[in-house]
Amino acid sequence: ELDVDLILLNDWPELRVDSIDRSKSRFALIEPEGWPWAWKRKEELLPDVAYASQPYGVLDAPYDPNDLEHSVLDDGWHYLAGACYPPVHGYDPSVPRDLDFCLAANMYNFRPRLVDFLKSAGLSVFGGQVNIEEYERLHNRALTTVESHEGQIFLKWRHFEAPSMGCVLLATQNILLDQLGFQPNIHYIRIDAVRVPPHPRRLEPDFQHVLMWIQALKKDPDFWSKVSLAGHDLVRNQHTYIHRAQQILQDVV
Repeated sequence: ELDVDLILLNDWPELRVDSIDRSKSRFALIEPEGWPWAWKRKEELLPDVAYASQPYGVLDAPYDPNDLEHSVLDDGWHYLAGACYPPVHGYDPSVPRDLDFCLAANMYNFRPRLVDFLKSAGLSVFGGQVNIEEYERLHNRALTTVESHEGQIFLKWRHFEAPSMGCVLLATQNILLDQLGFQPNIHYIRIDAVRVPPHPRRLEPDFQHVLMWIQALKKDPDFWSKVSLAGHDLVRNQHTYIHRAQQILQDVV
């Protein structure tokens, strides 16, 4: 029997919930994979509070961004966004910004094509998967990076990690960013999205718009600095894992 004040669950189906003394413990479920799996876990585990990091759907189920009727938020779930971790996603202003763009990630969907496109335009670009230490170094060297929800309403950790390291985020429109206080062209640069045939509901960044903004930021270092600083201050002041823990404690305890 577990004698604790608060239990945080991720996606651990092997946990025996009947081992929790509910007279002594509060119980929060954090479901990162989205629904319908989330609904099943909540029904099975009956937590005090349930959180979803993808409240409007799963990665493999594109939907109409104008139709938000399918949401776990309507079934008593709470939204728990990603965050940055400053000891890992650190900012060193003494590091020269000698890269125009980096995309330190697995290369799939639009990513390798975007990297090749920007290289062909004469920009200094890095694209590829790296370890944690190199991830931090690259985002301290790069002026910009990109993140896109590909036609879905969810946020990835890069939305928070890149600004924490002073790297200006280029991102497509997302209502969750709006709700979390990210203002376009103040805390990040909003880029256009284009539809990808033959998938009419799948979107990707407009490569030409990405290139235009990178070139504009290079020509106006003062504006780049303003966006970099504003994005950095926003995530450090509101979107670290300490802030997420405070949200859970407020909701559960």
